Amino acid sequence: MKIEVLKTNIANAIVCDEDIKSFVDFLFNQNIAFHFDDDFNDYGGLSVREAKLLNLKMQQCRKFNNEYLESYSLEQYKKFIS
Repeated sequence: MKIEVLKTNIANAIVCDEDIKSFVDFLFNQNIAFHFDDDFNDYGGLSVREAKLLNLKMQQCRKFNNEYLESYSLEQYKKFIS
C-alpha cells in the first residue's frame, strides 16, 4: 500500500457514518479483508507505520459509531468474498 494514499485517507477525522463507510471502502479497495476487532499489526503486507495508522483510524470509527462500523463492515465483507 502506498503510504501517501493511506495518509490522505487517515488524515480526515471521523465525523459521520459516511466517513466510516469511506474508510471501510478504502480498506476493501486496498484488498484488505479485515475484521473490525483485529489489530492491523497481525496483517501481512503492512508496515508497522501503516498498521499503526489503520489501527488509529479504526479506533476513531469505533468511538464514533461502533454499531454502524460493524454492520457496514460485515455487509461489505460479504460482497468482497463473493
